[in-house]
Amino acid sequence: MVAMEDGDFVMALHPATLLHQMKTSASRCVLIDCRSYIAFNSSRVRTSLNINCPPILKRRLHRGSASLNSIVICSESRERLEEADKFILYDDRTSDWRALENDNTMKIIANVLKRERKRKIIYFLQGEPVVFIN
Repeated sequence: MVAMEDGDFVMALHPATLLHQMKTSASRCVLIDCRSYIAFNSSRVRTSLNINCPPILKRRLHRGSASLNSIVICSESRERLEEADKFILYDDRTSDWRALENDNTMKIIANVLKRERKRKIIYFLQGEPVVFIN
């Protein structure tokens, strides 16, 4: 686990550490798959939630005129997000958080989580692509 920069709220999580996080606090740790809906449905980490959104919703989330509940419509998923202490965001290509564009889904979701779920820990899965489980 490495803090990215002074004042940055998202910490890097190495893939080897993911298993430990899931074993020690699985019920309080939510994996958020920020890939497209199609990629998520073809393969995914079994317990993950898919949060991806179209460009217009990305702009609204970025501005703060939409909430996480705008895109998470399943009540069970909302409940999991409410009860979680830790969020682990991942996609299939990010190894450096600082290299992400401001309109990247993972970065927008992290900002929304910070704004709406204060005092929660937010990680991003760093390094090689995740080995997905159907």
